[in-house]
Amino acid sequence: MKIIILLITIFNTSISSSKSLFTNKTNEIKALKSIYVVTDTTMVELISKSKYGLNEDYNLKLGKQLFNVIEKTLKNKTNADFTHSLNTIGLKNQENVYFLDYKDHSKKLYLPLIDKENLFPKSEQFLIETNQIADKAYDSSNPSFGMHKKYQKKMLKNQFLTIKKLGLEDGEAVLILLTSGVKVPTKTTIKGAVVSSILTLGMLTIAKVSVTNMNILLISNKGELIWAGKVLRQGTFGSNWKQTLLFKKTLKGFPKI
Repeated sequence: MKIIILLITIFNTSISSSKSLFTNKTNEIKALKSIYVVTDTTMVELISKSKYGLNEDYNLKLGKQLFNVIEKTLKNKTNADFTHSLNTIGLKNQENVYFLDYKDHSKKLYLPLIDKENLFPKSEQFLIETNQIADKAYDSSNPSFGMHKKYQKKMLKNQFLTIKKLGLEDGEAVLILLTSGVKVPTKTTIKGAVVSSILTLGMLTIAKVSVTNMNILLISNKGELIWAGKVLRQGTFGSNWKQTLLFKKTLKGFPKI
């Protein structure tokens, strides 16, 4: 009998702990009218056994693809209109960070890189104010369990009041998606340490397999966190299509409307 009671207690505890930390945000999400999206994509690729490079075209294209996935996926969860306010590479705030150009190894690409085709009027202001947010949002940790919820709890401890400087109205919010990682060919083994620029992204000091990390924040016009999500996948990189599927995992437990 005691064993049964113990099992019931454990079961009830697990149900309680699995409850979404953002259940009380359902009405706020439902009332959103506009969501301004910032996509930051920094996937670096192996050039040789000791050098990594960055393909600017690929990363900016992936950022646009991810915005389309965000819009399509969240359209089923909110009636808000979506605007791609900023598409960047390396928004996470670090000084003097650069990568070799994947196509021209003699050229250095200093971060952040901004999508010049993005003509949203407030792009420059979004860049200034969301830079600090990206620094807080970035997390590449890989705990043995509970990664998604641990990230949510960590983000709930932060403040994102810089968003208020954007002058958004009630019913408007900012969504930031940070995608980062390393693309390593399946048959390649890296024996040396990753270059310092990789370390600034918080990745492993030795990368033997491809790694993709996604962090997502949805922040109200008042700088309050409405949603947070995280996914990290190690193994073969796969296609861009698989990258978009990974994003959907960051919405695990997203309030049902």
